[in-house]
This record gives sequence, structure tokens and C-alpha cells, in this order.
Amino acid sequence: MPRPFHFYITFNPFINKLPPGRTQAHEFQELLEKNISEDGKNGHAWWGKMIAQERSPNKKTQELRKIISENASHDWSTHIFITDYAHLWVGKVTDIQESLSAQEIEKSCLPFYLDKKVEAWFKIVDFTLLTFTPEDTSHKLYQLYIDNKFCDLKISGLSPFTSLIRLPAIVQDNSQEQYFDILAEGEKLVTKSHLGPGGQTRRLVQQCLKNFLLPEEMYSLLPFAVKTEIEMAESNYFEHEGEDALQNAFTLIKALEMLCNDLVIGTLRREGHGENFFVDASCMPAKIYLRKEQEHFVSLEHWQKTFGIRQVLILVERCLSRKYPAFISAFSKREDFIQYLNGPFRKFVESNELLEYRGLMAHQGSSKVPMESARAIRRVLLGIGSEGIIPRLMKLFHKKVLAQLFVIKNSSSQKDERKAS
Repeated sequence: MPRPFHFYITFNPFINKLPPGRTQAHEFQELLEKNISEDGKNGHAWWGKMIAQERSPNKKTQELRKIISENASHDWSTHIFITDYAHLWVGKVTDIQESLSAQEIEKSCLPFYLDKKVEAWFKIVDFTLLTFTPEDTSHKLYQLYIDNKFCDLKISGLSPFTSLIRLPAIVQDNSQEQYFDILAEGEKLVTKSHLGPGGQTRRLVQQCLKNFLLPEEMYSLLPFAVKTEIEMAESNYFEHEGEDALQNAFTLIKALEMLCNDLVIGTLRREGHGENFFVDASCMPAKIYLRKEQEHFVSLEHWQKTFGIRQVLILVERCLSRKYPAFISAFSKREDFIQYLNGPFRKFVESNELLEYRGLMAHQGSSKVPMESARAIRRVLLGIGSEGIIPRLMKLFHKKVLAQLFVIKNSSSQKDERKAS
């Protein structure tokens, strides 16, 4: 199954003399956010891949541009992963150049580069901080691997200690997360202010979530897009002391929608079955079919936007009723998850007007939704006082990995286990 290629580079955070906790990547994020706020969809900034003054440039920008073109032919974004080993950022790359005009350098590059030797410039149109601790960064780096025609080495998972690779390295991502393609038209991750270039708000919000709602092992398995929406809702909740319940409810329903897409649609793609499903993008919202009934239908492999929860549930029901081989194969080891999705979860969605509220808040404003219902959405989805819908979906989907989180063992069984080991 084809997968997109991405770029990976590292940088020394101590070259740029900045206050503790800030690097050129933090400054770059702020520059890009400023340019997007001024220029809209044309806003961008250039990240420079530096080399030592005495070295010759590794002139392979044409080859790198071909990777961007090849990804675009599949409707995939090209990502650039940038790390100082304490933090990890991801950007959306649309072009690579060996040199830039004076005008571009002045407006869209950091002054930091003026006395540096740059061998390649990456045009980045969106950018966000993925991880901000060495532990989380190492975990994410391990999901990136090298096994392609561009490099003689085969590396199953990168780490802060990976050596012998020439940067920028060409990598692939086991998680296959679509950080930017799933966003709504005009939406940018770099402008989501709650993330912040330093992650201070995220630290507090994540700690509260992990302590009280989503155990750390479970939280680490959530797709980045879902984490982003949940963190936005919770940071807004803390900042406004729960008074902005309507906006929080809308954001959490979006998180649930993204999670359903990742666990169902994402699994079909990751298991290599994207070519067996077809999307009618001419209607709004887009619909998914088991056959290519019209010439303009595109395969699921080439469709990155999210489907509504109702469309995901229709797909599950249709595949189960017809015993569709591709679907059965993809979820052969997750029967409990599919049964919950097609049973209790479907009943919950239908009986609680969840999707109606999502439509009202998206298109007609939040005034149509009762305040108490908005508050209940947070309690039910995250699990305030009882198991939440989002934790339940995660626990069933990752049943083997997360099972031990919910088992209380007596001391004798633990001793037996230690003796056996």
C-alpha cells in the first residue's frame, strides 16, 4: 500500500541566543501565524536547512520537489518534522528552493538566517507543535521510519540517537496522521492560539485530562487532531470557568467526529482497504459507497476530509449487513468495538440529538441549543462522573493495549506474575 513520503530535519536550539524555553522554531511559528493573519491563504514562511560554512550544499532540491508532487498526485500533504529532541513540530510543505529573493527573505524568513549558510528553503503554510517533552518527542519520533529508495539505510523507528542519515531525511509515518488535510476550509493549526509556541497552557490542560478523565496510556493513543479539539475545549472551559459551554460542546462533538473517522475510516486506510470504498464528493456532506456507482466518485484512499458521524455509522451498518469482505477483514480483531459502534453508540447518537446540535451550532449559531444540553455534552463525551463516550471508544478499539488499565489485581496474583517473569 503506498504511503506519503515526508521530510525530517533536526536543529541546534542553542545557536540562536534566546531566553530559556524559546528557540528559532518558536519564533518561526509566530512569524508564520503573523503572515497568515496578514495574507490569508497565501501566508507562508520559509524554514532554512543550514549547513556549515565550509561545506558544499547537497543539491537535491529537484528530487525533494518531486516528492511533494508525488504526494499531491495522491491528494496527500507533505509534512516536515522538525525537532531539537526536546520539542517536535510538524509543518505542511508546498515548495523547496535553493535560494530566495530579497523580498521573500525580508518578509517570510527569520532574521536569524542572515549570517547563516542555507542549502535548502522549505515553504511552510501551516505549522504546529506536536510534542514538548523529551519523552513524548521520543515516542513520536519512533513512529517515523526510513525504508525507501531515497536512502540506503533501513531504520524501523527514529530516535534522538539515530545517526548516519543525511538531512533532510526522507521518512514515512506509521501513524499516517493527516494533521492538515482534515481541517475545514481556511482553518490553520498555527492560528489555534491555545496551543501556543511554548505549550504552557497545554501542559496544564493535559495534566488535568490525564489525571481525571483519560489515563495517560489512553491519551497518548488519541489522534493529534482529537487531542487538539479536546484541549481547546478544556482550556476554554478553565479560562471562562465553564460559562462558554456552547462553544465547548461544539468543539467536543468535532473531537468525537474526528475520533470516529480515525478509528473507522483511518483503520480501513491503514489496513490497505482504501481502494475498496468510494466517495461522492459532489454532495454535501460527502457520502461513502461500497461501489463506484458514478464516474466522478473517488477512492477512499484519495479522500482526506472527515465524514459526519452519521455517515460513518451508515457505512458500518451497511458493511455488517452485507458482510463486506474488506470491512470484515479490517476489523476482524475488533468485533467488540464494531458491535458497540453499531449498537449502544448508535442509539446514544440518535436518542440524544447530538448530530442535530452539531448542525445547529455549525450553521445557525448556538442560541438554538439549550445551555443544559451543552453542559451535558461535556459530561457525557469526556466522562464527568461516569465513563465517557470517548474513553469507551478508545478502550474497546485498543482493547489489548489498554485492558490492564481497568483490571485490579490482588497482591498474590502480582507476586505470581513476578515469580513467573
